[in-house]
Amino acid sequence: MNGRAHKTRPFARLAGLLVFLIALALVIGLQAHWRGLVQWLPAMDRLRNNTALCVVSCGAGLLALGAGLAVGWRLTTRWLAGSDSFLEEQSRSRTGELDQKNAALQEEISRRTDAEERLRQTTERLGRLAAIVKSSDDAIIATTLEGIITSWNPAATRLLGYDAEEIIGQQVARLIPPDRVEEERQTMNRIQRGQRVASFEAPRQCKDGRLIEMAITISPIEDAQGRVVGASTIARDITERKRAAGRMADSLREKDALLREVHHRVKNNMQVVSSLLQLQSNYLEDPKLLEPFQDCQSRIRTMALIHEKLYRSEGLAQIDFKEYLESLTVMLLRAHAKGANIRPEFHLEPVVLSIDTALPLGLIANELISNSLKHAFAGRQNGLVRIALSRHNAGEFRLAVGDDGTGLPDDISQSNSLGVRLVRILTGQIKGRMEYKNDHGAEFTITFSEHDSNAK
Repeated sequence: MNGRAHKTRPFARLAGLLVFLIALALVIGLQAHWRGLVQWLPAMDRLRNNTALCVVSCGAGLLALGAGLAVGWRLTTRWLAGSDSFLEEQSRSRTGELDQKNAALQEEISRRTDAEERLRQTTERLGRLAAIVKSSDDAIIATTLEGIITSWNPAATRLLGYDAEEIIGQQVARLIPPDRVEEERQTMNRIQRGQRVASFEAPRQCKDGRLIEMAITISPIEDAQGRVVGASTIARDITERKRAAGRMADSLREKDALLREVHHRVKNNMQVVSSLLQLQSNYLEDPKLLEPFQDCQSRIRTMALIHEKLYRSEGLAQIDFKEYLESLTVMLLRAHAKGANIRPEFHLEPVVLSIDTALPLGLIANELISNSLKHAFAGRQNGLVRIALSRHNAGEFRLAVGDDGTGLPDDISQSNSLGVRLVRILTGQIKGRMEYKNDHGAEFTITFSEHDSNAK
């Protein structure tokens, strides 16, 4: 409807203007005619009788003319007003269209500016990435999923011998030793599933036929839609590192063999000393002289047992003290509990100690177990010796040796015997604490910490 009104409005305005102009021309013509009539009336007496008729006719004409002029004027003013409104409406419409186009243009400019900025940043990142790839000491190689080499950096040339021009477009299988082809196929299957193959070691074949050991990481390459389209390989030459590791392993094996030999010879030497003491004691008839010989022999065997355990252990620097206490107790029972039914009771946790702690602690255990076997069961054929080893607090351990015998004498704290003195000295050497009590027998407790032998 509005469109139709806009189309018909100009014709109505034009018709109004024409009516107004015709009416104006009629008025001017009638005025001239009236003046002519007035001038000719005196000479035309015959018309005097018709003067009233002329006046009435002229009045009617004037009235019609005035009505026509009024209608024409109204139409003209309406046309002029409508024309102004139409022009304003057209102006507003054009202004709105221009504003919309201007906003769209500004948005397009902003979008293009953002796109140019993103392109600039992407170009800078690609430039930095290209510089990193070019300056890397590691070989960086890109391949398709079919194994065709598409990128080859200078480090790859230096390590593998191929120039980029001669290797790009070739199969990566040229770099794989024949016995590793199946491994490479499995790796590419994982890449196709989007999996990253973490660092692994494998040989690669150079242009001159040499094999070099490399640490290799392979990652999938994805396109903008997230589809895997290739693989990126980063490889580092570890040939010298592997050789150095091999030399170090050989050196460690040599030192291991030497250390085992040392422990073995120390153990043998101690057994020789123990045997000499045994031979010498055979010539002693006084029990008071024989007992010190036997105690020394027991201590020497205790230390020899430490070296034997170290000789047979894997680490050579540490000993399984749980196993050691079991062997030591059995050895002492054989030596001191002849003909008596003395039972050992073990409550041992797995504890591994260094030789610096194990040797003095072994001597302490020897003194405490020997003391129970020699003095706790006087006049008895049956008895119980309890040996416990456990973790106490953080970084602390506890060794407890007790029995169900006669208990300790009241003056034990004042005792100056060699055994008690040895226990006190050796406990101080491992920075431990000694406690004892009488409760249905004697019990000694040694609390100690494991200390690094190098931190002195």
